Amino acid sequence: MAARTPWSVLAAAVTLLACGSPLPTPRTGPHLGEVPVAIPYPPPPGRVEIIPARPPALKHPVWVDGEWDWGGRRWQWKDGVWADQAPDTYYALPLTLRASDGTLEFFPGGWKKKASVDGAATGPTPLPSASPPAVPPPSSAAPPSSAAVPPPSSAAPPSSSVAPPAAAVVPPPPP
Repeated sequence: MAARTPWSVLAAAVTLLACGSPLPTPRTGPHLGEVPVAIPYPPPPGRVEIIPARPPALKHPVWVDGEWDWGGRRWQWKDGVWADQAPDTYYALPLTLRASDGTLEFFPGGWKKKASVDGAATGPTPLPSASPPAVPPPSSAAPPSSAAVPPPSSAAPPSSSVAPPAAAVVPPPPP
């Protein structure tokens, strides 16, 4: 059996230390009551960042990753930062969505105050353009039908030969 070299022991120790100290990240939450920004195309991929040492002056240090922000005409990179997270706050991550009409919508990342109603956390506000249409309640004027539903036809193909539903096709953004 080969003897371990000091370098392999040192590498194993550094690896264990690196795995044992995760990067503190902020508590995250939803974008409540915000209006998204219409964008013509999605942001580029994120950039690789070298994270500097934690500033000793922060009481509750968390690392907020860098992100792309829409500047009105083009995407602009905001570098990641160390932040001091207050107990009653959360960070709403940047979010890009495609609405049901095909347009792209962007919610920029930012710090938010925790909101509650009677002590219960509130959920996200749905976007009108991204939510499915409401189904109207059944009319009370017409009595419910008592006609039985006919059994499936014996000429119907077996369930294994039924084609799967088609995937939604999202058109590419305009140039």
